[in-house]
Amino acid sequence: MTRPAPIPEYDKTAHCRLPGVDPARFHATPRSAHWQTISVTKKLCTGGGKIPACPFLDKCLDYGLNNAVSGIWGGLDEVERSAERKRLRIVPEPLMMTVIAPTRGREPRERADSFALAPCPECSKEMRPKSIRRHLRETHGKRAV
Repeated sequence: MTRPAPIPEYDKTAHCRLPGVDPARFHATPRSAHWQTISVTKKLCTGGGKIPACPFLDKCLDYGLNNAVSGIWGGLDEVERSAERKRLRIVPEPLMMTVIAPTRGREPRERADSFALAPCPECSKEMRPKSIRRHLRETHGKRAV
């Protein structure tokens, strides 16, 4: 299994790291508050007006083209990067999913299948796991543990 390239090392001169710039604007979705500011965010990367292009523009774009990431990378959004990949015949590397280790002191809980039947601990009647708590309270007058 291949690993994606590490995210480029940025310093404080990267435009996405400037004071007052919200990093969430580079990962705007149609439901986020930054959706309307995508064109302004792209200009922040590529330069425009009074600011020059970001010094990390090439590294950032290279990462965005070679890895299946979302958001704005190197001044291009996902659709623009897809077209650029097609033009350059680049196949992006999928991002690896990470496994989150359980917190210390807690056992990982298994989720019950919501369609499988489980027995009531009092009367052994088969029912859905979500119904057992209500059944214990209403039928047996007990609280579930």
